[in-house]
Amino acid sequence: MRILLDAKDLIDVVEHSKPVTISELGAWLTKRSNRLVYSLGNIRALVAPIVGDASQLSRIQEYVKQLERLPHCYVGSDVDLLELQSALRCFEAAKEYEPIDAYVPRFDYVLPSFANPNRLIYPLWDIVYDLWRACPKIFEPQPKFHELQALAMSINRSEPRNARSCLAEPLDDPILYFLVSKMSATQERAAQVASWIAADPSRCPGLRLLRAVGFAMSQNRTYAARKDDVFDMSQIVTVPYVDAATVDRTMLHYFSQAVRANTGPLASTPDVFRNMQDLMKALA
Repeated sequence: MRILLDAKDLIDVVEHSKPVTISELGAWLTKRSNRLVYSLGNIRALVAPIVGDASQLSRIQEYVKQLERLPHCYVGSDVDLLELQSALRCFEAAKEYEPIDAYVPRFDYVLPSFANPNRLIYPLWDIVYDLWRACPKIFEPQPKFHELQALAMSINRSEPRNARSCLAEPLDDPILYFLVSKMSATQERAAQVASWIAADPSRCPGLRLLRAVGFAMSQNRTYAARKDDVFDMSQIVTVPYVDAATVDRTMLHYFSQAVRANTGPLASTPDVFRNMQDLMKALA
């Protein structure tokens, strides 16, 4: 079983031994043949203290080395793009959607432009350190994406629709943008592909879930997008590719709303929990 932990749960284990110590977690995973899923989102949050403060390097290094000793695997950061590439390719070939492989062999492959296949041995901490030196902004807050999320929420609120009809209609705005700007599709072709994606829950499940959760958030007119939402939403898009996951209380609320409102149009989703203690109890 592949388990995606929210950054807060990784930090609780390595910093505070909550709800278990790192060795107890390792034993629990091994006994059940489970693996943790490390993503750009949860590793980035764990190592964020080194941004602008090199004195934190030794402390974070020890945390990362402890995590690397646990059974684990890595999920890529471009799930949404891979899904759309598959959708466009299959649509053009007039065949059914081909599910993507969201997993990568090492953390450097999480960011395709940083992957170094020439290094046969590349420990997780070395990758994090090299990435921090080469591109420290990777570990910083992402104000541009926060602004885009706030804009998307305002657009959804200006066109009130119920969540079920939202998924029944073409997945227009972000999908059209990616297809036209990143994949050189014409606007007409992009609209056709978006409609094709919307017609079947198995097509682009990560993007579909991301859109549903974002729509649920936008329907709470008192909710203002948090800066942390950017990282949380990057985790949400990978949820269909794991067997269980944890998210923070706010994201769990909107995830649950999205799933309840979209039982038909959403593909099956794994169990998602508020924290690691609840997850371990449920999987005991």
